[in-house]
Amino acid sequence: DHSFTRIPVALFVELRAFGRHKYRAIIVCVFLSSLWDGWRKRNAKQDVWLSRRALNNALGYAESTIKRALIDLRENGLISVAREAKHTAAESWSRHYRLSWMEGDGQKAHIYWGLLVSDRFRALSMTEQAVLILMHAELNRKRNELAIKPTTLTKFGVDSRVLRKCLDNFRHLGLIEHIDRHMYSLTWIDAEGKPDFSHLENKGQKSRGTGIYGMG
Repeated sequence: DHSFTRIPVALFVELRAFGRHKYRAIIVCVFLSSLWDGWRKRNAKQDVWLSRRALNNALGYAESTIKRALIDLRENGLISVAREAKHTAAESWSRHYRLSWMEGDGQKAHIYWGLLVSDRFRALSMTEQAVLILMHAELNRKRNELAIKPTTLTKFGVDSRVLRKCLDNFRHLGLIEHIDRHMYSLTWIDAEGKPDFSHLENKGQKSRGTGIYGMG
């Protein structure tokens, strides 16, 4: 749960060109990035294996939505297919993808795996999930502070009305706390800057395994 991925913020800016489809692309890019293990020197190909069915079974994303996002990413040159295989029994395809962005320079957003698979995150709409991820680009990690104004996420193509609705819901769900004026904090980061996702799980239930660690 405490592992995290550094994703270049420039990727999220580039996805703005996807229009209203950018939200599903953000989600797929984040999971692709989280499963990328190119930092391992022995993995010379730096591929990511991804199955639409795995994301559907483990995290509840519609296979058609994931498929459309992957097509958009391929058509825009952000991912390429390294190799693919058909699972005859399930009649589904899985592919090894190569990502164009992971070794990019510049500002990077830190996205924790524990957040992505938590109950409360999974209960959000895809748009809300994407907005919460984009907020990490504005996070001061040392102080756990977010400066959010109506136009803060416009560089990512997020309308101020969408942002306002998301903020209200995030506060209601206990994902963020209002500090003062335009300042917020993430509730799963403690005073020492360490993540704790226990309160993001349903009460009385243990955190569920996703069954997709083998995808990396």
